[in-house]
Amino acid sequence: MGWRVGLERKPRQAWQFYCVIAASILVGLGLSLSKVDPIQALFWTAVINGVTAGPIMILLMLMATNRKVMGEFCVGRTQRILGWTATAVMLLCIVSMITVWAMSRR
Repeated sequence: MGWRVGLERKPRQAWQFYCVIAASILVGLGLSLSKVDPIQALFWTAVINGVTAGPIMILLMLMATNRKVMGEFCVGRTQRILGWTATAVMLLCIVSMITVWAMSRR
């Protein structure tokens, strides 16, 4: 974002950086003072990361295989096959997780 960053700078020089640090500390403090179970929070964070990984991998593969985007750095055939295979496996894992979860709720 073009911000000045670093703890060696004074707050007036890098005020956006210090605002992000202060906001992070306040969110962490709020979570520690709340009744949120930290293990549950870690679990749900991992679930969200896993579910969002599939669509992100699709976008990354679409960009990596597009010559207009990557130019001479476009991925080769082997990388394309491995990338789409990994993406398919990730999507299969997401669908499997949701299916098992839905079946266990019945």
